Amino acid sequence: ASYRQADFHALAAERPQREDQIVVLDVRRPDEWDAGHIAGAVHIPFYELRGRQHDVPDGEVWVHCKSGYRASIGASLMDCAGRDVVHIDDDWDHAADAGLDIVTD
Repeated sequence: ASYRQADFHALAAERPQREDQIVVLDVRRPDEWDAGHIAGAVHIPFYELRGRQHDVPDGEVWVHCKSGYRASIGASLMDCAGRDVVHIDDDWDHAADAGLDIVTD
């Protein structure tokens, strides 16, 4: 499959103009999510995503994890489900630096 790859800076640039069209999917573990996540993101750990693709709201799905590896799996699963996907191939530490709003539980 072929889908777009981007980084957190690209998400920060595009999300304000396309807020209602972009779904941020965080596929990290629950402890990683609790430590901090992008405001408004959907959380489904990559190991639960297969079979739960229908839980992801409509829109272009931007998939991220901590380093890009699990996000590649998540992006592939979403692509196979027929969704428009962007794989965020970036280190999680760059999310806040990009200006994304990070919240903790």
